[in-house]
Amino acid sequence: SEYDFPLLETKIISIITESGKIVESIDSEEKGLCHIIFDKSNFYCEEGGQCNDVGNIKISNEDIFEIVQVSKIRDIIVHSGKFKMLSNDKKSLRIGDSVHLSLDKLHRFSTMQNHTSTHLLNFAIKKVLPESVTCQLSSKVTSTGLVLDLAVYGEKLSMHTIKEAQDLVR
Repeated sequence: SEYDFPLLETKIISIITESGKIVESIDSEEKGLCHIIFDKSNFYCEEGGQCNDVGNIKISNEDIFEIVQVSKIRDIIVHSGKFKMLSNDKKSLRIGDSVHLSLDKLHRFSTMQNHTSTHLLNFAIKKVLPESVTCQLSSKVTSTGLVLDLAVYGEKLSMHTIKEAQDLVR
């Protein structure tokens, strides 16, 4: 891809264990999902039917904190994940630590393409059904595909109109 998703230097401002306890630090022996809040983030959180970004914090050449879920709670972005250790060294993350957030670039780019495809498909269906009223009810966009849920009043979708819409998008 021609897109660049650079690392973001940020500081840890809060750490919450899987049990909901606010702590000063977590170490690599922690097995449960941990939730970290940073002073800024380059991760997209799950919103509007689009999946969240995934990625990591590189701790050493062999060890990372893998971020698997990103959510927004009252405008606060929460990054949830676990340590993924290849070394036997004990590592930790502490409030105040400066870290680099790294997005999974392929996941982000694939999600971006599918997001755009949702808009293109919605437009194409309206184009091939000019006498119908179509209304997007919802969509689900991930790095591996998309679901577009529509209500159609008037001429219904047929295999022929779906093929026409598909050809338009391509």
